[in-house]
Amino acid sequence: MERSPLIEYFDTWLGKTIENFPLAADLHDPEGVHDYRVALKRLKALFRLAGTIEPDFSARNRFREFRVLFKAGEDLRDIHIQTGVADDFADASGFPVREYRDYLAGLERDAAERFDRFAACFDIGVLGKRRKALVRAVGTLEPAVLPRRVRERFNRLFGDLVEKVERSGAADEEMHGIRILAKEVHYVREMLDACAPGGGDSSVFFAKLKKAHQALGRWHDCEVARSYLA
Repeated sequence: MERSPLIEYFDTWLGKTIENFPLAADLHDPEGVHDYRVALKRLKALFRLAGTIEPDFSARNRFREFRVLFKAGEDLRDIHIQTGVADDFADASGFPVREYRDYLAGLERDAAERFDRFAACFDIGVLGKRRKALVRAVGTLEPAVLPRRVRERFNRLFGDLVEKVERSGAADEEMHGIRILAKEVHYVREMLDACAPGGGDSSVFFAKLKKAHQALGRWHDCEVARSYLA
């Protein structure tokens, strides 16, 4: 049987996680923190997909260690983003840029210390042990069946996204859920393209979705800034 595109997807993004984790842990590198967390988001979408294909695959339980690693870098990532926000608003009238930067620097020191303590105890090798369960869930599906199951998941998520946007009326309390769902739609579409190569040009779809990600990301950054500034 041919190698499953979904297992290749797992291997790729697990590799990105392992590659960037030392950059985050040893150097507190902003790109390293960002990149390992984005890789984990893609893996979460894959596990959730696997759970819809194989009911015995508990996505939540299998993803537990990944989720712990993701949460560990959350504060550091938020602070890195807020440093950029401070730069963006440096020339805005009345914005306390110097005080905000000083405040963020103190938060960053504390967050880096917490992350260092976490990284010293976390065994990143444990993540690879979830591969066998994933292979059992999706790695043996016939090549003709796999794209259909992935497309079913994509269509359901995209429909949920459209419904959520139409229902929300751009209300702030709904925006975070829309942002998370839009990312999952993006990642599952990547998997669909991997499972059904040559099925059509997705570049326009991804370009439009990227604009939505950027707008929602900017909204989220400003919401975090509001809480920090308060």
